[in-house]
Amino acid sequence: MSNTIEILLDNPYLALYGLSSVSAGKALRGTVIMRLNRVTRVKSLVLNFLGEMDVHWIYSSALLNTKCRFRNLLVDRTLSLLEPGPDYHTLPAGNHRFPFELALPGDMTETISTKVVRCKYLLTAVAEQPRFWNRLETRQEVIIKRFYPHDDDPIVLSEVIPDFMEITVFVNQKVYGLGDIIPVCIQCNPAADHVMTRISSSIKEVVTYRKPKSTKVNTQNRWSPAVFEEKFEPTPAEKTLYIPIHSTRLNSDCLTEVMDTKHEIVIKIEAKLTKGQTTHTANHVLKIPVLILSDAYKKVYEELPAYNPVCGC
Repeated sequence: MSNTIEILLDNPYLALYGLSSVSAGKALRGTVIMRLNRVTRVKSLVLNFLGEMDVHWIYSSALLNTKCRFRNLLVDRTLSLLEPGPDYHTLPAGNHRFPFELALPGDMTETISTKVVRCKYLLTAVAEQPRFWNRLETRQEVIIKRFYPHDDDPIVLSEVIPDFMEITVFVNQKVYGLGDIIPVCIQCNPAADHVMTRISSSIKEVVTYRKPKSTKVNTQNRWSPAVFEEKFEPTPAEKTLYIPIHSTRLNSDCLTEVMDTKHEIVIKIEAKLTKGQTTHTANHVLKIPVLILSDAYKKVYEELPAYNPVCGC
């Protein structure tokens, strides 16, 4: 059995809060474990935190297609857990734990993994051994998530479909997370008898890619269908739509210099009214902006410890 080395992080991801321009830094905490089956001499034990961004998309202008591709080094930090010196560090057989705390800036780009933008962070631990001995090395991906300021005020939207109905839409909050379900309450007040309706809804994702210090942009739209009614039904006084946020179909909201992701709920209401032998129809689209976090809302905010401000008055 050979010697091994492992990195254990205290948390499954590193959470940053607020816009990158005002976000406070954060400490990445964990432990490096060396499992030695014999007395081992080690010259040094070093941690390296490396973040890189790779962007690749096609910019279209008239009939010409130009590739936009570049790679950026986001962060490169090193921390020594065993300092190199004139003598080797002699470690007995057994498990050796080296807790670490690596200070990181608050303006780091969150982890992104799309076909166009890839932002990845790796933490590497290297234990150098004497000459002719293989060094011990391991890598661990670090997931960085960013959560933006939010308010819990409900969204109320009132619309009118002339000659058909008045509509009031209620959403209990603006911020949700991947895996959550958005309840949307729709209240209808028909302007005439026998108004028939059909309702469909989707989450629209708009992603805009940019090249820094350039006017080149590339915008992509993605739809995640949620509710679709095949038949027209008598207009209900009240109806609640339950719109799931699928983590496999959608990304979280993101605002960086190379990528901007936004979401909105799109509700289409089709109305039909028959008067005598004449059928009148109308289509109305409602758009409700929402903010989607990279984790479930309850997990991000409701499980945080209570904030107790200190008043020096």
